[in-house]
Amino acid sequence: MSHVRQQIREAIALKLTGLTTTEDRVYQNRFTTLDKANLPCLVITSIRDVSAGPISHDVPRTIQHDVSIKITAYAKALDNLDDALDDICEQVEVAMSTDRKLSGLVFNVDLQATDIDFNGEGDQPHGIAQLEYSVKYHVKENDPSTAV
Repeated sequence: MSHVRQQIREAIALKLTGLTTTEDRVYQNRFTTLDKANLPCLVITSIRDVSAGPISHDVPRTIQHDVSIKITAYAKALDNLDDALDDICEQVEVAMSTDRKLSGLVFNVDLQATDIDFNGEGDQPHGIAQLEYSVKYHVKENDPSTAV
């Protein structure tokens, strides 16, 4: 079985696959090559996982985690780039709000911030919107692949 962080990324990818703006272009690899064929798209990564410490003193202890998941939206540099990024963000936010527990895998999912930028370098100038979500989950300290 895989680490709960991976399971969270996979659950989010499944939830976001099929949006009208990004369709099936949803990736879980931070080194995805961006070209015209796969824009607009979403890239899902975990950027930080903070342990809030044990919430039980049983052996093994139950540990609460707060993982920051970044959903990065990429769109082609067009005249209406900000609108295109906002459309993608709107669809992501709506999709993410429909199941804040990811079918029981986690305790809560909350949007923390959205950063918007433009990258004019390279062959494919593009806009970037990074939505950062806080995802709280619990595991036993000796079993990080099973959410409890």
